[in-house]
Amino acid sequence: MDKTLCGCLVHAKRKFHEAYEVNRSNEYAKQGETYLRKLFCLEDKADESGLTLEMRLEMRKNESKQVLDEFYSWISQIESKILPKSLMWKAITYAINQKEYLENFLKDARIQLSNNLAEQSVKPFVIGRSNWLFANTPNGANASTLIYSIIQSAILNNLIPQKYLTFIFDTIQSGGDASLLVPWSDEIPESCKNKKS
Repeated sequence: MDKTLCGCLVHAKRKFHEAYEVNRSNEYAKQGETYLRKLFCLEDKADESGLTLEMRLEMRKNESKQVLDEFYSWISQIESKILPKSLMWKAITYAINQKEYLENFLKDARIQLSNNLAEQSVKPFVIGRSNWLFANTPNGANASTLIYSIIQSAILNNLIPQKYLTFIFDTIQSGGDASLLVPWSDEIPESCKNKKS
């Protein structure tokens, strides 16, 4: 399966915001944050309008790309005026270094502008791993990462993790078709599904 590495525009926006918070007279920091805020406003507008994935992608290729192009054009104009090692310099450097990844949301409407959802879903894992003795080796860390990814995928697909894992293990043990194991499969039994939503 092909993978696309995506940058987080919230991280980029936060760096400009931090530079502005330190110096509220810094118009450059305010402008950088404004450009990135526009991208999120466009996504909010797309959500409110109920755009299909195809329509959202078209909007991104036109409107979002224009904002992003203006943002990077603006950076190239002011870059030489920024004091090295300042928060503003760090914000610009981050945006430049991450450009390839920050632009990847323009290729696929399913890609989120931020990784906040992913970060929130792994937060319990990050907090708990110091207490989990099996995670103190590379093999233990890999195993826990795999299981945790499966559990989070189940939750995102409205499944009950314990019942879903039981289904997976039973299917594997009986030599069943592995393609039925993905959490978005139509073949997942009703008993694994969360009825509350």
